[in-house]
Amino acid sequence: MASLRKHEPQVAAYREKLDRIDARLRELYPELFIAPKHYKPNPVVARQKLPRLTMAIMREEGKPLPVGVIAVRALVRKGVTAAGPGLRKLIRVRLQQYLGVQEKRVVVMKVRSGNATRRGLARDC
Repeated sequence: MASLRKHEPQVAAYREKLDRIDARLRELYPELFIAPKHYKPNPVVARQKLPRLTMAIMREEGKPLPVGVIAVRALVRKGVTAAGPGLRKLIRVRLQQYLGVQEKRVVVMKVRSGNATRRGLARDC
């Protein structure tokens, strides 16, 4: 907590700079619309639940799996049996992001490449 409090003045200064830059841009280009960033929450899986589901699925299987298969199994565990392509893609992309981070931490390993890519726990590969 102390380190967070230490950086609060720096964050406030960056916010002020950002506000000044934003105001200047609006002054120079009034027709320019800069949409605020809004991240939609996942409609099916609660925050931090997808990583837990993923690791449980990978542990149970004991061998590397394609990300698409992991995504479908996670959706089935959440009670979604007929997921549309948009939802499957959303889950798959979030899983790829999560597994990429875990790969850098050497928790997960990537096996093969291209369409044959499989992800598995490092101890199982």
